[in-house]
Amino acid sequence: MPAGRGRQCEGCYWAFLVEKKITINGALLECVDIKNLFEEYIYWLCDRSGHKKAALSIAKDVLFFRCIEKKWINIPSYTDLLTFFGAGELRRFINIVKWLSESGYIAIDSVEKNKITEEQRIVRILKRLQPGSVASEVVLKYEKNLRSKLANGKLTLLTIRLSLSAATGLMLEQFASNDTLPSKESLVKYLSQRPGQLATISVFIRFLNKEMGHDLTCESTELKKIVDKKRKIILENKLSRLSRKKWTKNDLYQWVKITLEYFHDQKCIRKKDLLGLEDFVLSSKKDLYVILGGKKYYIPLPSFGGT
Repeated sequence: MPAGRGRQCEGCYWAFLVEKKITINGALLECVDIKNLFEEYIYWLCDRSGHKKAALSIAKDVLFFRCIEKKWINIPSYTDLLTFFGAGELRRFINIVKWLSESGYIAIDSVEKNKITEEQRIVRILKRLQPGSVASEVVLKYEKNLRSKLANGKLTLLTIRLSLSAATGLMLEQFASNDTLPSKESLVKYLSQRPGQLATISVFIRFLNKEMGHDLTCESTELKKIVDKKRKIILENKLSRLSRKKWTKNDLYQWVKITLEYFHDQKCIRKKDLLGLEDFVLSSKKDLYVILGGKKYYIPLPSFGGT
């Protein structure tokens, strides 16, 4: 048995602690119906995540039910919850929202579900940062800035999540050296590993320069050369892997897409925007040309792939 728990096994200890905390924290609730909902939720969390996680969450989660009791007495709609708490605060109680939805107490449409999913992902991103560190404070300020644009309809949650992911990655790269704002060295190192994030990181750097008095740029010729070189290597590796396998029609599309970026700097090509691809026969051994945006491009094919 673990030390300090007498003759109880670990599982019994946490199960006992859950019951004890339900009694203690449940006493903070005056409405019987709300108290019953609180207990129902905790037992649901025990089934989903185990008694230990439930026991450690009770003190925080009871705050949600106290707010409900003071504001509504019963469970309101999801829209009302979102309006009252705000997305940032409501995501602290994301497990309760999931329970309310699964139990039929609130209805969340697909749009709202997507919002919750993105909020969960944002929570996981921000948890990578050490609370109280410069990195955490900077990214939280950046999040506040991004969310102000979300409120104005200028950004989506998806964009915010991708932006915070990139900003967090860069700050962690810097944090490995010291807890300060990003240096040129950490920026170069980060982008050399993730060249596709140059545009996203550039927005974050502009925020740092404008709002925090930093002095860094993503526009240097040296940085662009490093990023472009790394991007080329990544594309070459993708082409190499494709050339060694037997192709399907989708592999042909992937080859064309990568080749257009590698040789012609044409990115994010959708299949429907390409002309001349659908009718091409892999076994024909003919040269392949595609038309994109009214312009004709030659696509080299591997001599030992695609057959």
